[in-house]
Formats: sequence, structure tokens, C-alpha cells
Amino acid sequence: MSARSGTDRTSRFPLLTDADIAALLIELPEYLRPLANFGRLTGWRKDKVVVLTWRDIDWEAETIREHGDETKRPVGRVFPFGYVPPLRELVREQWHQRCGRFVFHHHGKPIKTFYKAWKSACRRAGLEGRRFDDLRRTAARELRNAGLTKGEIMTLCGWKTRSMLDRYNLIDFRRVSKPVGAIRAPETRRGGPV
Repeated sequence: MSARSGTDRTSRFPLLTDADIAALLIELPEYLRPLANFGRLTGWRKDKVVVLTWRDIDWEAETIREHGDETKRPVGRVFPFGYVPPLRELVREQWHQRCGRFVFHHHGKPIKTFYKAWKSACRRAGLEGRRFDDLRRTAARELRNAGLTKGEIMTLCGWKTRSMLDRYNLIDFRRVSKPVGAIRAPETRRGGPV
């Protein structure tokens, strides 16, 4: 098992640890850090995050609504940011630093692509080959560890099928190690196992 990725080296879908994400955030340009944090907390795809506007934020209900694509998803997903303190703080901080209609921006302009900045930050953080989608997978694992069902995670994060979600191996082996360690061998008597 790789200590850095939280999963074995043969996995096609590496999960990021808290230390990985902290290292990545340090190396990302400042304007991309909130966007990456949002991806890590919500599990939303990059293309859904960069288009968020302030009309997508419902301050009263403390929810973020993704406006759907008529061809793929006519009803957008909703994420309750009010129940996630780091996400609530992130949205409020973005509001205080707003410059135009986009929640995430670079000097008021929408962020369209950041492949080079992402790749460079990953290299400097010792996370070469990681993609924004790794934040999505990591969010799914954290939501699962928090007790959400796979169906709830699919609804919040936007997976269409359970098989797509299942590909990401949402088990956090650090979390299950202690309960697994409690399994005891059958009691033995003279002459062998009972």
C-alpha cells in the first residue's frame, strides 16, 4: 500500500490523503486553491465547478445548485453547504472576494483551463500524474466514511450509475483496520478448534 495515495500502487484511481491535498494546495496558484478545495469537499467535476455563478448559491437554504445540462442532466444536483463548515467558510470567503458573477475566477474572469498550473503543482508536491478527478474520488470516500450511502453520494456528487462509483474502491483501510483487528480466532479447547 502506498502511504501517499491511501490505496495500493496498482489502483487506477488513487485516493489522496489529507497530507497530499495540503501539499497540493500549497503548490497551486492562490486563485485555484478554493476551486480545488471545493472539488475535494463536494466531489463535483471540474467542468461543473468552474461554471458556478452566484445565482447558483442559495444563501437562505445554504445550498449550491448545479444548473443542469438539458441533454445530460436536466435537473441539476444540489449540495447542502450549510452543514459542512469548511465548505460554508469557503463559499463565504469567495463571496467576500467576489469579482463578477463567477464563484471561482481569476481577476474576475472565468477559469476555463488550468491544466499546466495543475500539472506543475502536482509535480512540485510529489503527486505527478494526479488529476482533478482524484479530488472527486477522495470526496466520495470521505462522504462514505461520514456514513452516507452510495445512493446519497451518487446524488450529491453526480455519478449516474453505482458501477461508476464502485470503481473507486471507497474503503479507507485506516478506518477499517481497528474493527478488522477485533476479529478473533475461534476459541480453542484441548484437541483443537471448537
